[in-house]
Amino acid sequence: MGISIEQVIMPEIKTAFSTSAAVYYEAAPSTAKPPFLVWSLVDSINDGLELGSRSGIARLQIDVYSGNEFQGASLRNSVARWAESLVKTSTGTGTSVRLFPDSVSERSIRKGDDPLYRGVVDFTLTWRE
Repeated sequence: MGISIEQVIMPEIKTAFSTSAAVYYEAAPSTAKPPFLVWSLVDSINDGLELGSRSGIARLQIDVYSGNEFQGASLRNSVARWAESLVKTSTGTGTSVRLFPDSVSERSIRKGDDPLYRGVVDFTLTWRE
């Protein structure tokens, strides 16, 4: 059985940002303290590498939450630069997967109903076995 794109990208995100922010998949707990990141797989073509495909496209979103606008903008910019430079080969369970960024967009920092500021980085990756 192969690995999923989530299994490939999660360690990359944690390695890149766990020293500057907590990292969560799909939702943060209500007890999460800023700054933190929430990443999710928005859409993909064959997100299960075990389905026998040799390549695919995955669209991911990373939401940045912070206690102030400056910190949020700085972290959002770091996430965007990381996504733009992500060319990586990950190997696991007999599958080698190469990741290439296709497009990266970032949205301005906005204060939500709660006291947190939120920024969004949306990007697509092409992966190949």
